[in-house]
Amino acid sequence: MTSSDFDSLIRSYGKWLSDNTTYTQLDEWYEVNVPLLDEDNDYTQFYVKPGKNSVTFSDDCATLRRLESHGMTVTESRLAVLKDILNQFGIERNGDELTLTSDTADFADAKNRFLQAIIKVGDMSMLANPMCRRILQMTFVCSLMRTTYGMWKALSSVASLVCCASMTLCCRLRVNRRNDSAHLLRGLPSDSFPVPYFMGGYAGGTKDTK
Repeated sequence: MTSSDFDSLIRSYGKWLSDNTTYTQLDEWYEVNVPLLDEDNDYTQFYVKPGKNSVTFSDDCATLRRLESHGMTVTESRLAVLKDILNQFGIERNGDELTLTSDTADFADAKNRFLQAIIKVGDMSMLANPMCRRILQMTFVCSLMRTTYGMWKALSSVASLVCCASMTLCCRLRVNRRNDSAHLLRGLPSDSFPVPYFMGGYAGGTKDTK
């Protein structure tokens, strides 16, 4: 792929984004919907108010209120996370409303920063109490499974070693018994062994020739 071909791919994304972005005029404001999904799996929606030399973006309080509907309460630690996100993208908070004012010449950059901000704030729904509880439960279960598997693996290894040791001991005992039997048999007279009947003897002992 040549550089010009790759440049066409980059431009195709911009065209796709533009083609799938819709807007509706509402008096001085424009309602804009872009094909970037929020935490409810809907297109991200925001509002733009163009001015003579400036442009204002607003989420109309939707982002923070949606977090509240997901069960997230604003605690001190969560508020600190929210402030960090807003400061990162230069967003102002007026109550529940998130806004950004920029020069008209910087519209593209301002729009990109505002979109990133409200999407990232929306991702804080993962900090909602029900979601945190679910994540903690899943973490506990996974940790328990790993621990149980580790113990089972260790016990299996020990059991294998015990089994091998037992088999080795049994084999040694059998060999020792055979050796002991061989030593005992060497000390007995030859007529102590029964002669099979097909060799001219009786099953119970040697045949009396007298």
